[in-house]
Amino acid sequence: MRTGTLVFALAALATLAACGKGITDDSSSGLTEEAAESAALTGDSAGGDTGFAVVATEGLTAGNMASASAAATAAAGFAGTYLLPPGCVKATAAGDKVTYEVTDCTGPYGMVHVSGTVTAVFSAVTASGATVAIAASNLKANGATITVAATVTVTTGLQKTLTVASQSNATGARGGTVTHRGTYTGTWDGACGTLTGTFQTSVAGNKAAASWGTTFAGYKRCKGMCPTAGTIVLTGKLNSSVTVVFTGGATATYTGSGGQTGTIKLACGT
Repeated sequence: MRTGTLVFALAALATLAACGKGITDDSSSGLTEEAAESAALTGDSAGGDTGFAVVATEGLTAGNMASASAAATAAAGFAGTYLLPPGCVKATAAGDKVTYEVTDCTGPYGMVHVSGTVTAVFSAVTASGATVAIAASNLKANGATITVAATVTVTTGLQKTLTVASQSNATGARGGTVTHRGTYTGTWDGACGTLTGTFQTSVAGNKAAASWGTTFAGYKRCKGMCPTAGTIVLTGKLNSSVTVVFTGGATATYTGSGGQTGTIKLACGT
């Protein structure tokens, strides 16, 4: 099987526009598998958006959120609690901005083998939450290279609610790139997170590059682990679609609208 990639936030569906083909054609089996791999890669990209928003806000309480600069200073101090093992991250606060220098860390939303530089800029800080702009380029995570460009509104408390406006992308080990644009929501309870929403995903570098509708439903990941539940559905031209189902472990199953089925490997939890 071809190897898909992780993480939070999709879709080389098998429609060959130039030829008028859909995923029910004879050539569709491999294309449907590539679509499924792109879905997994989009999950990894969205995980980067939400995972670093959690890292930036997990330790914040009403007591350390008097201002954006106070929140940034507190967030830098908590970085080593949520990115492990100890010593894998150096976090520096300057005004309302935190810069994270990360080397082979594990973190929320299934982020593993994370290396690179990430910034978090705080605004609209109140005792109950904040808005955080997350940015990174050439970030390595879960076998993918991720560019993060997301604005996340986070509520504090035992379970966080995250509203994500994202234009992030990820390139997998095989060279395919997915870019997701739109808004979705997430939760984080201190151990596991979910993602839910519908947005657009553009795919490049695969056999069927195009833009597709993407729906996350009950997509769940925990610290340093593969997705444990949920589905990602990609919908393209002529109502062609592929549904990827996650049930835990390093594989996921997929079903195409033309009846194609199979299993893909995931780069996660290792």
